[in-house]
Amino acid sequence: MRTLTKLALLLGLFAPTVAFAAYNDVTLTTDVTLSVNSVTVNISGSSATLESIVVSDTTFTMSLQAGSSVTITAPNRNIMSPTVTSGVSSTETCTNDTSSLALTATQGSTVTIAPQSTLCTTPSSGSSGSGSSGGNGAPVGGGGGGGGGAILPSTPASTPASTPTYSNPAPASSGMGIVAKLTLALKKGSTGAQVKALQQMLNMDADTQIALSGAGSPGKETTLFGNATLAAIKKFQLKWGIAKLGDSGYGSLGPKTRAKLNALYGY
Repeated sequence: MRTLTKLALLLGLFAPTVAFAAYNDVTLTTDVTLSVNSVTVNISGSSATLESIVVSDTTFTMSLQAGSSVTITAPNRNIMSPTVTSGVSSTETCTNDTSSLALTATQGSTVTIAPQSTLCTTPSSGSSGSGSSGGNGAPVGGGGGGGGGAILPSTPASTPASTPTYSNPAPASSGMGIVAKLTLALKKGSTGAQVKALQQMLNMDADTQIALSGAGSPGKETTLFGNATLAAIKKFQLKWGIAKLGDSGYGSLGPKTRAKLNALYGY
């Protein structure tokens, strides 16, 4: 894990120069490029004041000061899977070329980003949504009754929306058979035996595995619904056309997702 604490993120960060600054006087003056979970992302923001950036193999966490605005862009249209605390509004946008996540902090807050290999889905022409909430109730994508959200670029009406391509379900090498039936609604932060059953089901398919090794990997499932489970269930929903970015229930275990998992792996 790499920690960039109280840094003035200047030209050449990670390229090789790092400069130090006093607390609450840390500004992002040029784009920063990170490679996390084999995904390249660019971080920019002329009004970004950061206390720290902590980078691990699969996530990076930024501590934003009040009044900061920052944009994270994935040039290959990767899904960001952000986890925001109160005090941060977020807007996710997907175009034909890139995906981006705009963050604005109204108070000192932290944001964790878990870039995914899964690509975002570009909305078709004329589509609109009700707008789901970000970390501080701000609309994320979509139009409709959400109000104030970013307007997502649309493709021509004759061009179908781009969707990820997956292989057929391929059970992971966990040695597991059919697991318990899912009966509860689950979301990030949920705990218990049902969460472990959910992870076991998601690990049945190589496309939706929780992790390749360690906690959450096949045979090492846990009882905590965390960021890795959130990312895996989003992949499952995209794969089976259940939900996508901007839809209500995207990333949580609702009736449709639960029914599909039970039909594939439950009893």
